[in-house]
Amino acid sequence: MWRSFRLSGLKLKTSFPGTEFQRLSSTSSRRGSGKVIVSLFATTGLGLTGAIVYGKYDPKFKDLLQENIPYVSYIYKWFPEEDQKSTSPRKESAAELKDVAVSDSLLKKKLDREKAAATEVKRPTVEPQTRKPGAIAQTSDDTKKDSTVKKSEIKLEPRVELSEKAEHSDTFKETAVSDMLKKLEKSSEETVAIHMSAVKAIKNYTKKLYEALDIPEGKDGDIVWKEASSAGSEKAEALKLAERKASDTKAIIEKLQVDLKNIAEKDAKSPLLKTGEVLISEVKKRIQNAEAELSSAETEARTATEYQNLVNTSKEQFRKELQIVLPNYIHGDKSKTMTESDLNLLIAHAHRRIEQLQKQLAKQQVTEKFRVDEAVRQQKMQDEKVAESKVEAELERRHLDLETAIANRVAALKENFEVELRQQLRRQAAAHADHIQEVLKVQEQELERKHCLELEEKLLHQKGVFISEVSGNMARLKGILTYLKAKGEFDKLSKSAQSLWLACQAMSDKIEADKSGELYPLSKEIAAVKLSASEDNEFINSVLASIPSKAVTRGVYTSEDLKQRFFQNVKPVCRKVALIDENNDSLYRYLLSYLQSFLTVDVASIPKEELSGKVAVDPSEWDTFDILSRISYCLKINDMEQALRYANQLRGEPRVVATDFINEVRLLLETR
Repeated sequence: MWRSFRLSGLKLKTSFPGTEFQRLSSTSSRRGSGKVIVSLFATTGLGLTGAIVYGKYDPKFKDLLQENIPYVSYIYKWFPEEDQKSTSPRKESAAELKDVAVSDSLLKKKLDREKAAATEVKRPTVEPQTRKPGAIAQTSDDTKKDSTVKKSEIKLEPRVELSEKAEHSDTFKETAVSDMLKKLEKSSEETVAIHMSAVKAIKNYTKKLYEALDIPEGKDGDIVWKEASSAGSEKAEALKLAERKASDTKAIIEKLQVDLKNIAEKDAKSPLLKTGEVLISEVKKRIQNAEAELSSAETEARTATEYQNLVNTSKEQFRKELQIVLPNYIHGDKSKTMTESDLNLLIAHAHRRIEQLQKQLAKQQVTEKFRVDEAVRQQKMQDEKVAESKVEAELERRHLDLETAIANRVAALKENFEVELRQQLRRQAAAHADHIQEVLKVQEQELERKHCLELEEKLLHQKGVFISEVSGNMARLKGILTYLKAKGEFDKLSKSAQSLWLACQAMSDKIEADKSGELYPLSKEIAAVKLSASEDNEFINSVLASIPSKAVTRGVYTSEDLKQRFFQNVKPVCRKVALIDENNDSLYRYLLSYLQSFLTVDVASIPKEELSGKVAVDPSEWDTFDILSRISYCLKINDMEQALRYANQLRGEPRVVATDFINEVRLLLETR
């Protein structure tokens, strides 16, 4: 195969000589335009042929040709498949040889540098102080050698790790394939067993159906028909299970074929390939035989079903004919007897029916004979196809064995060629390494001189940069200190504001807390607020000074207490004295006002425009009941300020009754 590869390479080289192109171009200029066209077509054909041949050995170039030039894929089908198989090992061997050459050269460089380092260590290191540049050059040389040695070690270690990972993945794949082979063997046995059980179920159903058809109608017949129906359901379940299991086994076979193909691409000598192929062919044969037997049983079952349909049809037809011949006779009615004329009619109809059936039987026999002959002919053709398929399978197996032998031979030749090529590459790598070593020494001296100059310049530059950075950092540090100082003052103010808010919230909660009518002084809460605020805060001091002294010493009622007081005490009394004005009228007026309180109903609601102040109102138009209903509505919606405004509109005796309530509401609002 290597010889054929070299010959094809020589053909490619000789198919495009430069002299022929020059000669074609020179002669084309002298001759007519027809010669130019012919030469262009010839050049295009030669170029296309060379590109197609090169694409046979380069898959990437082949894909590029197939994408850009139509019908190239049909041309590649005419090439033998042996070229495609030989390209991949050739590329792999070239890559492996390249890696080996690189690794050998790196190892040799590493050993030479280690020897040079050992000889330099043995030399005396005491030198005069005046030779500072030489010392700098020696240290830089040592550092460079160490770095090159480390780089070579770093380059070699990943290659070893990759090879170990590849070997581990290959062993893992082989283990998975062996496990899948066992799984396939087990699954095939289960599939065949399930198919056999399905065949038994179908045969049982066929047997029960024939038994039910043979038994006349009656109680025993009903029992047999029930057994046949249950056998039919068992047959359907067995067929579903067999089909599902067969599909699972075929899926395992497809997956195993893909894995075997991947293994064959990496190692064509793997023993798993032959074992897997043999097992797959055996499993396929088993499944095909089981499916054939199942198909035969299904055919028998379909025949029995058709027979059942025919029997039912004939019975129904007989009933119809009997109804036509004997309209007065009811089939199955044993109470009525048939007359002599009815019997004669029935016998005559039976004779005619027998003659018809004999004719149909003769015709059916002729037809069935023709069908049997046709079925025999089809079976012979099918047997011939099976024989051809078996012959093709055997030829394919022989072809596979031949390909395996050829692959083994190619692998042996490849190994010998690789050994020879490695030796030549090692010699070339050694010579190349010596030449590179000499060139590197010259470049090393030149780079050391440049390095010293660049180092001095960079030190001066870095010194200036460092000084500028230090000054900038000092300015930033001062800004940070200023920020921290301002942040401390802000935290102090926020903490005092937080404590002030908590004290005010505690005082507000105490004012609104449910105290069940009891009063508590607010002096402690006011003292806590003063303590939380600073002494020079004029706003807080003025707010605390505006709190009524009565609220400080005695306390205030909550809004709920005031609501309860109004609805339970103030409102009923005010309704009873609604007609009493400032003059304190007679007892008759008191009695009339008392009666009016029972007959007057409160207003359901107050207009929103009145509450929001959008509409001007005249309080003089309101009576005591209107004012009380407005106060009640405002208290229900927790609008204490509006309720106080309405309460201030009371006059006469109701104002006297509600005076304490008005004062307490005013005290609560002022304290808030």
